[in-house]
Amino acid sequence: TEIENAESRLSEAQAAAASTKAQVVHHESRASACLDELHMQRVVHNEELADAVTHRTEVEERLGALQKSFRRFEADQEASDSERLAAQTRLSEEVAGRKATQEQLAGCLRELHSISVAHARLSMARAEQTRSILELDCTLEVSPGDDFTGATASRSAEELTSSG
Repeated sequence: TEIENAESRLSEAQAAAASTKAQVVHHESRASACLDELHMQRVVHNEELADAVTHRTEVEERLGALQKSFRRFEADQEASDSERLAAQTRLSEEVAGRKATQEQLAGCLRELHSISVAHARLSMARAEQTRSILELDCTLEVSPGDDFTGATASRSAEELTSSG
């Protein structure tokens, strides 16, 4: 009976060992499947990480291009502002120059008017002088008892005209 008991315990131990071995094989299989799944997830994550790095690089390049474009825009804007300021300055100078020219022209017109008035007065004075000479000439020609002849009176009138 001891042998039977020992055989029975051996059978139980063998059955337990077989069961344990089956559990170990089952756990190893599950662990291997988990490791395979983790490896696949790692591959997928590495691909996603590579895609994210590539996307980040593209975004950084676009950002750099935008910043460069913006700096160019700012420089163009500053140049445009400078050109506009220079144009405004030139326009102001031109307006001031035109105003000065208009003032000079107004002065010239006033002077021309003064000259015209003086010329008119001179013409009137000459006309008056000529009329006076003619009256004098007529008086000399018709005055009774004078020693002067008509030729002398005319010459005296010419002398008066040229001297006066």
